[in-house]
Amino acid sequence: MPSKPRKTQTGTYYITWSNSEKNQKQKVETLRTKKLSEARKRASALDQLERNGYHDPWQQSWFRNQNIKAFVESGTIDFDQLSKHKEIKVLSMVAIDEFIDYKTKFAVWNLNTYHIVKNKLKLFEKICPPYINDLTKDHLHLFLHGKTPSYQRGLYKTIKSFINWCVERNYLREAIKYPVVKVQTKIPTFIENDVLFSGCEKYFDQIKKNQIYKIWIICSWLVLRFTGVRPIELHRIKREDVSLEYKRILIGGSFTTKTNRQRFVDIQDEALALFEFILSDKFISICGNNDGYLLRAKNNRSQQIVARVYKRIFENKIYHLKDTYGFWIITKSERKDYGLIYLRDQYGHTSISTTEIYLKYAPKEAPALQDFTKLDYFLSKMINFL
Repeated sequence: MPSKPRKTQTGTYYITWSNSEKNQKQKVETLRTKKLSEARKRASALDQLERNGYHDPWQQSWFRNQNIKAFVESGTIDFDQLSKHKEIKVLSMVAIDEFIDYKTKFAVWNLNTYHIVKNKLKLFEKICPPYINDLTKDHLHLFLHGKTPSYQRGLYKTIKSFINWCVERNYLREAIKYPVVKVQTKIPTFIENDVLFSGCEKYFDQIKKNQIYKIWIICSWLVLRFTGVRPIELHRIKREDVSLEYKRILIGGSFTTKTNRQRFVDIQDEALALFEFILSDKFISICGNNDGYLLRAKNNRSQQIVARVYKRIFENKIYHLKDTYGFWIITKSERKDYGLIYLRDQYGHTSISTTEIYLKYAPKEAPALQDFTKLDYFLSKMINFL
């Protein structure tokens, strides 16, 4: 049906509406009427709250977020339920103890993780107000300010989970956020084989005949270079974890790794002669130990000795050997994406984005990482010395 005539400067004309346009217009009008009705009901509900003495903004905000839908549907307020929802005053020390008990029941924590989290929260408890409900951003700033970026992020990760738990338990009205300093990514550095072998030979010449056992330090450097294991893992590997038949090493078989997962590290063909030398009876009798470990001992002192001597000889950090292995795997792979996935499994990274830094800074051509002519010569030199 045509609508009412409209007069314009050009003449009189009629506007017609199709059925689809009519339906669309009716839907818009219905939705508008519904929203106006809900808005009136919300205003009426808030008036009822004020008349009944519920002036607490905590309860009013809860009503807006949780109970408004039920009121719109029924038209009444459940004041019994609303009166139960009040801010609960809780001591800070009690809330922290409850959080630790809750987490130990449902989280998969080993003993080391439990003590780390507990110590962080106990430190946080010293600067907390008497009641956890009074916690503000200033308390977080007092606790986190002045810490190193990496340590600050570790603390904030634990405190953030505790704060979110307090919000769920209605101990806090809202989550408190804190701008944590971003940790700058360290650029990995590789060491050329010529530099590595010349440094090993320099230290080898300093070893006297009555200090022959110090050869294990050089072997530790070479194992780090050709396997990419972490220094803390190296001195916990046992001889039974190394398989020359399958050319691989089990990491985490006799100890707990950084990621709490076991993994296999392949022994590359270039390093096979090195492991045959380390597992030989002559090396074990002179440089080995009675506990069955691959190298000197499992304690932290062995790791400190290897790192300290390495820094004195090469004037850089021992972690560069692990980075060198990563660059070596990437450069010798025909396809970089396959090499990246393989390297992720070797390192035990949970995410491949952690491993992508080696692809980002890898040199296009690195012949210095592929030259192993001095390795056999140096191994024969150590064998003759023994």
